[in-house]
Amino acid sequence: MLLHELVRLLERNEMLASELLGPFASGDLAGVCCFAAEQYVTYLRQEYYELLEVLARLGLAVLLGGLVGIERQVHGRWAGLRTHMAVSIAAAMFMVAGQRVIPTDAPDLTRVIQGIATGIGFLGAGTILKLSDQLEVKGLTTASSIWLSAAVGTACGAALYGLAVAGTVTTLIVLALLRPVEKWMRGGPEEHTRS
Repeated sequence: MLLHELVRLLERNEMLASELLGPFASGDLAGVCCFAAEQYVTYLRQEYYELLEVLARLGLAVLLGGLVGIERQVHGRWAGLRTHMAVSIAAAMFMVAGQRVIPTDAPDLTRVIQGIATGIGFLGAGTILKLSDQLEVKGLTTASSIWLSAAVGTACGAALYGLAVAGTVTTLIVLALLRPVEKWMRGGPEEHTRS
């Protein structure tokens, strides 16, 4: 019934019919083939640009997560370059997948972010060590840097590149440049001046 109404509407309005049906209306086989080829090329072009966008998101996640991982690796921490890169790219992949499955305006996308933050918490907890003979806990900074790499990857996956770069730069400042300040605070000013 709906199809019959559409046919009647197109019969009454020739201009609308020619716009909608294009080469199909004239019965021109070459025109139909050209139209199909144009549609296919448009589809391939769209797929190509989507692939490039995904590769850019994942590539930036790997790069930025790797920068944090290098800082950890240089200082001999348990989770280094590869761990931080893997965490960052995994978070980006979860975000890209979530955006493909869920519309971007849906509140369900925040559940993807919550899942990443919670799941990475378990991985980070594995790097924390309570030394039994000492009153000292080790690995908290590494655990937080893993969690942060997940946040950077999440930002890259959501195409929030400025946030990802700013978060990485801030993290590197905190991890690398504030290390001497932290050592000075732990040792006190007297020990710092002696060494």
